[in-house]
Amino acid sequence: MNHRGFGEVFDFDFEMNVRSHKLLRTPFRFGGIEIPFRGMQVTKDCIGCGECLEKCT
Repeated sequence: MNHRGFGEVFDFDFEMNVRSHKLLRTPFRFGGIEIPFRGMQVTKDCIGCGECLEKCT
């Protein structure tokens, strides 16, 4: 049986003792599968209003 998959390991540091941010996300994959793009892309339709910056963590 050939298993394939991907995921993400979350390392929380709520007190920020180890680093300057609370969350470290590390992706992983197995079985030769590609990890799909996750995130935002700026398109030619961007008008520079900044609305996305207010909503993005």
